[in-house]
Amino acid sequence: MRPIVAMRLGGLAALLAVTGCDNAHAPSDLAPIRAAAKATGGDIVPLGDFALYVPSNPGKLRGVFVTLGGPNTRAFVTGEPTGAPLPPVEAALQALGASFRALAEENRIALIGAAYFGPTALPNTVASDQLILDAIAAGAAASGHPELADAPILIFASSGGAPEASGFTARNAERVAGVFLSVPPSVTALTTEQQRQVPTFVSLSEFDVFVDNAAITAAVAANRVGGALWSMALEKGAIHFSLTPAKKQMTLAWLEAALDRRINGASGGIRVVPEQSGWLGNPTTGEISTWGAYSGDRSTANWLPTEAAAEQWRAVAGF
Repeated sequence: MRPIVAMRLGGLAALLAVTGCDNAHAPSDLAPIRAAAKATGGDIVPLGDFALYVPSNPGKLRGVFVTLGGPNTRAFVTGEPTGAPLPPVEAALQALGASFRALAEENRIALIGAAYFGPTALPNTVASDQLILDAIAAGAAASGHPELADAPILIFASSGGAPEASGFTARNAERVAGVFLSVPPSVTALTTEQQRQVPTFVSLSEFDVFVDNAAITAAVAANRVGGALWSMALEKGAIHFSLTPAKKQMTLAWLEAALDRRINGASGGIRVVPEQSGWLGNPTTGEISTWGAYSGDRSTANWLPTEAAAEQWRAVAGF
C-alpha cells in the first residue's frame, strides 16, 4: 500500500497555520466538563493528549470510535476548543462533537479524540498507529472496560488527520469497522482484499483550496475499481472548512450505517459485508439502487452500506 498525496503544496503552510490544534486551549481542570458529561450519563477519562468518552449504557461496549484532525478532536470528548479558524466553524465542530457523544451513547461505543494535528504530530506512520492503539489500551484499563483493548474501531478523520486515518485502516484492516474521511489531503492505495472490505466514505468540498480534488477523486476511483467498498461525495459550493447541516447529517447517517452493518450486535466483533449486499450510487446521474438492480458499471459506482446512507450521499452530492 502507498499513500496517494494530493494536497496543493502552496496551501500547506496556510493549512498548518489555520487548522493546527493548539494544546494551550486544553482546560487545566476537567472537573466541570466531566460533571457535564455525567449529567448526560457518560463519563470522560483524560488520557494525556487523548481523552475517552465512556457512554452510560451498562455492560460490555461494542467498539471504540476514534476521531482525528485537523481540528483538535479531543474537544469532541471534552468540549474544549477545537482550534478552528473561525467562530462559526468552531460552533459547528462543537455541535458535531455533541452528536458524536450521542452516537456513542446510542450505539454503546466509546469515543476517543486526540489533541494532535495530523501532518506534524500524527503523520501517516506505524508509530502513529501505535500511539492510537496505546491510547485505546490505556482507556480500556482506566475506564474499567477491558473489552475496548481489542474492540472494533470506527474512524472519523478530518483534513490533516485523514492521511493517518487512511493509513491506519490499511495497516489494521482486520480491526476497522469503517472510516469516514472529510476533505482528506491524501488517501492510501489499497492492495489486499481485507483492506478493500472496510467501508470508506470520502467527503470533498467543491472550493477547497488546500486539497487537490481531482487527484483524490482519481485515487478513490482506483480503489473502487479494485473492489473496495468506497464512496465519495463532492459538496457543491463548500470550502475546506465547511460543515453544513447536509454534510453533518450525511456523516452521522453513514457512521450509523457502518456500525449497523459491520459490528455484531451486543457482542461486538467485525462482520464481513458482501459487496453485493450494498447500495450503489451513479456518480454522474445520482441514481441509487440495490446492487442487483443497478443498471450501470458497478465498478465505477459509489458503494453505500444502506439505502439511508445512499439517500444522504445523493443529497449532499447535489442530485
